[in-house]
Amino acid sequence: MGDGLVHIEVIDKGSPVNVPAMRPADNDSLGGRGLAWVDFLSSGWGTDYDPEIGRAVWVQLTYR
Repeated sequence: MGDGLVHIEVIDKGSPVNVPAMRPADNDSLGGRGLAWVDFLSSGWGTDYDPEIGRAVWVQLTYR
């Protein structure tokens, strides 16, 4: 079987200015690792904003 791509997208009423972004986390941090894991495990991820729909956060995963 060949490689495939799965695209997952979550849409909410997010803000046009409050964009999800990776942030540094040290060993004592309680947060800040989620998008680092998404970045590590995915083929790509990003965000889009449409004023009529809201904020979309998407990720693409490659599988074999």
